[in-house]
Amino acid sequence: MTHTTRAVTACLLLALMGSASALTLGRTTTPPQPEQPTEKPTEKPTEKPNEKPNEKPIEKPTEAQPAPAESGQPGQSGRPGGGALGGPRVVENTPIPTLIERDAAGRLVRLEERPETAAIRKLKLDEPTRAAIDKALVARSARLSQVLQENYALFLELQGARQAGLGRDGEAGRKTLENIRTLRDAATDLFDPPLRQSLGGLLSAELRSQFDRMVDQYREALMAEPPQEGRRPRPAGAVGGRMAEQRYETEMVLREIARTLNTEVEMRREQTDALVAAVGADPEQEAEIRRIIRTNNEGSLGNPEKARANRDKAMREVFTVLRPEQREALTKYLRENRRGGRSAERTDAPAPSATPSDAPAPVTPMTDR
Repeated sequence: MTHTTRAVTACLLLALMGSASALTLGRTTTPPQPEQPTEKPTEKPTEKPNEKPNEKPIEKPTEAQPAPAESGQPGQSGRPGGGALGGPRVVENTPIPTLIERDAAGRLVRLEERPETAAIRKLKLDEPTRAAIDKALVARSARLSQVLQENYALFLELQGARQAGLGRDGEAGRKTLENIRTLRDAATDLFDPPLRQSLGGLLSAELRSQFDRMVDQYREALMAEPPQEGRRPRPAGAVGGRMAEQRYETEMVLREIARTLNTEVEMRREQTDALVAAVGADPEQEAEIRRIIRTNNEGSLGNPEKARANRDKAMREVFTVLRPEQREALTKYLRENRRGGRSAERTDAPAPSATPSDAPAPVTPMTDR
């Protein structure tokens, strides 16, 4: 091969190698267009929820809020079963106790007892508080009976004046005021401290608030009532102030004593009825038995000693109007009542059967008009 041929061959080889290199270099430098959309974007490092202060946590609507039935909170109720089907929460408001009741005509229904004792019955008391209240009321009841026995004539005179509608003016009024002062002096402990203070002092602060609210509401409603037929209008200054409170307490105590008297009269009436039934008295005998018992017990309702002294005398007179078999029945009746634990005064000598004219009507307080 000549020198020229070799040179041409070498040039051809170099040209071929250059084309191949250029072709290879072009493939590697051109970005692969089809693969560009599939490249993954730069991802931020994963962080825990508590490491992102600005990120709001995702709430679970069902598990995060228990149903009302499962919450255990008082005063809430929902559909039974709870969960998503439990329905909205309903707050049940506990009724506030009150002494206010009205009849069909809208008039206030007046209490048969003091508003203080009625309010106590409305409260939910624990056992220690209930025991303390009961003890105080039992002691007061015994004291009322004692005051009635020791001041029976005075009370009847005072009650008679009140029932006659005598005011506090003139000679009759001055006498009434004098009798009231005498009764207050004889039973200071029933008037001072007032019953409201005595009972309220046994209650917790929360119960005392409910107690005072009920009593005040009732008294205000009572004052707003129009006067009942035949009653005097409420005097000026009857509400509020120390004198008004003193007057109110006096009226309430007089009513308590009157109820004590009426209870005793009613109990004795029932005892006389039981005696008449036990001996099987005919109408003529019954009338005579009631007359004997009434006569022998005149003035003894508030005098236990006199009642005991008249007991045997009354029974001896009753025996005289009975047939032999009735006397045996009366003896058996008295003996069985003794075994029943009744006192001698209330079994051996029943008190008179009080007709409406025999039993004094309750004192009507000015606050009740």
